[in-house]
Amino acid sequence: MAAPARASVVARTFSTTLLRRKIEENISGARLQELLQNQGSKPLLVDFYAEWCGPCKMLSPILHKLATTPDLVGGKELDLVTIDVDHHMETAQQYGLRQFIEKL
Repeated sequence: MAAPARASVVARTFSTTLLRRKIEENISGARLQELLQNQGSKPLLVDFYAEWCGPCKMLSPILHKLATTPDLVGGKELDLVTIDVDHHMETAQQYGLRQFIEKL
């Protein structure tokens, strides 16, 4: 008796390319320096914010949308980092942000 015929199995593979989108929340000044040194050609968007800042709260969702939707920025990838100026005042001062500090 002959062995039963086996159905051939065809494996389908799908190729996908995932865009690396990185968002890091409330980083330190040291971490910002590390990212800036290792960023390469990919843009890094830095959001200096304060919890009590109304305009910051309105802008934050827009920045997150830009970082996660490449179509909004011409198909380009970008990374987003946020820095709380209340916790990292020295970093804010280093980059010339005075408006937040003057209001304290």
